[in-house]
Amino acid sequence: MEIKPATFRKRLSRARAEIINFTSRKCGLVNSRNACRCRRRVHHALQSQRIAPSRLFFAHNLERARRFPEVLREIRKLEEAQRVVALYRSHPAYAVPESFIAMVKDLIKMQNLSASEGRA
Repeated sequence: MEIKPATFRKRLSRARAEIINFTSRKCGLVNSRNACRCRRRVHHALQSQRIAPSRLFFAHNLERARRFPEVLREIRKLEEAQRVVALYRSHPAYAVPESFIAMVKDLIKMQNLSASEGRA
């Protein structure tokens, strides 16, 4: 991409924040007070080629749509863990306890399992 790693991370962070803000305001799966539901809009989005049929994770399957809040909670747990790790890394003299390392590894394993179940 011919940019510095720090620049890439900042852009990625901003993109994540924009997605979270958008879905919080618009998506009915994220916030039940919002009117939008993917299954209501997906047909038009497919016709206009804004989305690819092979990339529908929650819109085509009601069971997956019901699981979305659970997935979102796990993503937020992972993001919180990433912030904690960044805080600890900013203090190089601090020795990270083995229990914390084990917790982070467990979170990563859970995320990988959730991701592989989503592909199944």
